[in-house]
Amino acid sequence: MNKTAKILGLSVAALSLAGNCFTTNEVSAKTTTTHITGKKDVKKTAKGTKYGFKKAFVFSKELQGKWYSNNNLTPDPLEIGKSSLVLPYTGKKAKAIVIGKVKGTNKYTWQMSGSWKSKHAKAFANVMRGSYKTINQTKWTILSPADEKSISVGFAYTVKDEKIDGETIRVVFEAIPDNGKVINQYFTSKDLANKYSATKFTDMIYSDINLK
Repeated sequence: MNKTAKILGLSVAALSLAGNCFTTNEVSAKTTTTHITGKKDVKKTAKGTKYGFKKAFVFSKELQGKWYSNNNLTPDPLEIGKSSLVLPYTGKKAKAIVIGKVKGTNKYTWQMSGSWKSKHAKAFANVMRGSYKTINQTKWTILSPADEKSISVGFAYTVKDEKIDGETIRVVFEAIPDNGKVINQYFTSKDLANKYSATKFTDMIYSDINLK
C-alpha cells in the first residue's frame, strides 16, 4: 500500500487538475523575428506558443470511451475523449496536448525557469502532455505533467483484446511509464470489471501492487 500511495499520490499531485483551459490561439500562435544582414532584412518565422502547447494530442479510437475498474483507488471511471480524459483518481477533466517550444524562446516548457513556471502555473494545472513509448514490445500512450521532461510521474495506457472464458473482451491496461508494469486494468462495463479485475493476463507484466 505504501508503494501504491507513492506512485499514485505523486502522479495525482503532479497532475492536479484545476485552472483554465488553453485556447486555440495559444496552440496556434507564432512569432516573427527579423534578422539583419549586410544587404537586407530577412524575416524568419519562429514557431512557438505562449506556453509551449503545440497542438491537441489525439487518443486512438480504441482508447476512447468510458472504462471501469473496481480497484478501490479508482472511485470514478476512466473517460477518454478525442483529446481529453477524466482521471478516475480525481474525477476531473484534463486536456491532452503535444508539447512544443515556448513563444520567443528556443526552449521547451521543462527548460523554462522556476519563476516562469510559477507565474504560469494555472495554465498547466488542467493539461497533460501526451506522448508514446514502446515497452516490452507494447506501444503505450503516456500522460504526464506538461511542464516536466520526465514521464516517470504520470500514467501509461494501452488497450488490448483478451480472450477469457471463451470470450474476447477489450481491456485498457494502466502501467508505470518507466517499465510498463500494470498497476490497474479497466473494462467496458462494471460487471466485467467486477468479474475480471483481478485476472492477470499472460501477455502483460504486472507490478507487485495489489490490483484490488
